[in-house]
Amino acid sequence: MAARFKNRSLTGKFEKIQKRNRGNIIKLQEGLQSWKNENISSEVEENKDENEEFEPATDIVINTRESTAKQEIKENLPQGSRIVDINQLRKGLESCSFCKEGPLSLSNVQQEKLYGLASKLYIQCQFCGQTNVVETSLAHKSEASGPMAYDINTKSVLASLHTGIGETHLNGILSVMNIP
Repeated sequence: MAARFKNRSLTGKFEKIQKRNRGNIIKLQEGLQSWKNENISSEVEENKDENEEFEPATDIVINTRESTAKQEIKENLPQGSRIVDINQLRKGLESCSFCKEGPLSLSNVQQEKLYGLASKLYIQCQFCGQTNVVETSLAHKSEASGPMAYDINTKSVLASLHTGIGETHLNGILSVMNIP
């Protein structure tokens, strides 16, 4: 829950924030720890008393670095639809920026970072194994010395102003189209 809502009651009204007594919190934590220790020791004693045969678990999942890395990659893979500048994407996929071999494959996407409607795709080269960054939109300076802004974001804001819809309507359109 957000920090600004911590002083709400169950009815939703704001209440005074009471100072917590640090001593009580420490006593509660110590009591909880001793209770856990007692339960663990009693479970161990119960298991010693039982003369049942031990049956090992049949399905054992062992997390290795490789399996965790594959799981992280699977979670970071792009899903849904995107609006891309096809020329920018083609230029990025033409060849590896390290070994100059190519083309890069979209099936080797390791991660995606979203910047509004624009994306940066982190694609691993199948030849040298290095990770290349491919952008889905051109970028421009927002002011003379300002930060870079992606064309697709600027154009979508301009289009929503010209058509008379606001941010909420634009977000509704994009969500129906499954564009994050």
